[in-house]
Amino acid sequence: MTVKIRLTALIAVLALAAAACGSAPQTATTASSPTSAVTAGTSPGPLIEAALFGYGYDDVEVVEYVLTLDQTLSMTADGDASGFGTGDYELPVDMEATLQAEMSLRYETSPGPEPGTTTLRITSEITDLAIQGTINGEPASDADIAELGPGDIPPIDVTVVVDERGKVVDLQSAGEDLGALFSGLGGLENLGTARLGRPVGPAFPEEPVGVGDTWTETTETEGPEGPIVTRATHTVVGTEMLAGREVLVVDSVYETDGFSIDFTDFLRGFFEGLAETAGDEGSAEVGDMLDQLVFRIEVAPTTNTVTSRFDPEEGLVVTADGRDDTGLAMRFKGPNEETGEMESLDLDMTITQSLTYELVDPDA
Repeated sequence: MTVKIRLTALIAVLALAAAACGSAPQTATTASSPTSAVTAGTSPGPLIEAALFGYGYDDVEVVEYVLTLDQTLSMTADGDASGFGTGDYELPVDMEATLQAEMSLRYETSPGPEPGTTTLRITSEITDLAIQGTINGEPASDADIAELGPGDIPPIDVTVVVDERGKVVDLQSAGEDLGALFSGLGGLENLGTARLGRPVGPAFPEEPVGVGDTWTETTETEGPEGPIVTRATHTVVGTEMLAGREVLVVDSVYETDGFSIDFTDFLRGFFEGLAETAGDEGSAEVGDMLDQLVFRIEVAPTTNTVTSRFDPEEGLVVTADGRDDTGLAMRFKGPNEETGEMESLDLDMTITQSLTYELVDPDA
């Protein structure tokens, strides 16, 4: 019984699993009362009085943003897996890749399931995409970069329920079952883009806030091996005049715990099924192979920052700028198709990206 090791399949699993950190349904959220502490060096600008702020999604049918994404990926792969990638590169492999994309992001609104809630269907469409990079220091073809690293960004189609303050109370996304982990065997696809399936902007507290106020919220999501905790700190750092609008400027910092995903037992069950079909499930060779199998992903703790400019009159974020830093490591050991010998693949990557949102004026 032999199965070929293909990095593209493993990367697809890694990408979808990492994205799950940002898209798992919310299980519990706690929020603190705002405290006043004007940040040194900030200028409040035109005054917006402290108030109980909320979002105006229930007043519009569609909210649309033009979104610009710049992503840089660094990846190192080492081991003795001869089935790595396209076969054109021998391990170890070092890759650097950049992706620039422009896309439209639409929030289609409808009444939520409970009073005071709104359902948002968030969808996207790519309008421009460019990828370039190097492998082992040499310029690489688009095909090789797409197989070893980032590829086309898949369309977003997520349904979110939010309350009047912008807090996500429910989230549904297609393709989050175990079978989807092995579908779409492309590149890093939706790794790093999970945030786009959440409405842009801070969740406001149930108390009035103004310039200098800070509040926090703690959210737990269902992770693969237990709850994943995200701690968000929001601070109103000032106000600005932007295209004739007086907007509230809010800095947000999201800190998410690291977590691990262990597919070893799943992989072992998969190979046990193949061995049973082949009639050699009791052999010593198969037993030894099953004992050596490893497939584990470690996602490092992440810190994401966002500056949102919120229009209190419209109840919408007008612009936002964000930055994400993500670190991942994968450890795999499994059989080679041609030889049946156990081979290993150790993969480490970091992804840094910036996001810019611009609200599309419906009257434009």
